[in-house]
Amino acid sequence: MEMKHKQLLWLLFILITIKFIILPVYDWQNTIISDNNANYLRLAKSNLVIEQLEQVKASVNTMRARKMELETLFFEHKNPNTFQLEQQQWLEKIFEGNNLEVRNIGWSVPLPIQEWQLVQYGVQVSFSGNIINLIKVEELLESQEKWIDVSQFNFRFNKKRPERLQATSGRVTLNFYMREAQ
Repeated sequence: MEMKHKQLLWLLFILITIKFIILPVYDWQNTIISDNNANYLRLAKSNLVIEQLEQVKASVNTMRARKMELETLFFEHKNPNTFQLEQQQWLEKIFEGNNLEVRNIGWSVPLPIQEWQLVQYGVQVSFSGNIINLIKVEELLESQEKWIDVSQFNFRFNKKRPERLQATSGRVTLNFYMREAQ
């Protein structure tokens, strides 16, 4: 019986050793290996960024230059009432200078565009006149240095008589973009 006790004690000793010494060491090694793998991946990503640093710098400079170009398309910030009055006077001058009668001008509520730090000012202009003059006004609106978005352009021909074939009336909705106050 004593031999069986010795064998059982040895077996118990081996199991306790495995449970409290070998398994914790094994778990600790797996944790270290996982941490090392994670650090290796971070290092690889960092090295990739460092290797591409010149390309990233060039891209950033290109984007900055492009942003500066786009900034010139927007109107500088000023008092909203002053801005709307100036644009309305300009529109009246453009339409009347091309022999188009402005029947009505109506401004919509300014719409802030937060991600671009802009405010969109929409205006609807009702007009009447000759279709050829309307084409000239459309060309003038599209050729401006500042971006004027023609969001709607509706017109119809009036009285289809041969002597009035070119008579038209309609309305155009334009959007002006002004920078927000800094």
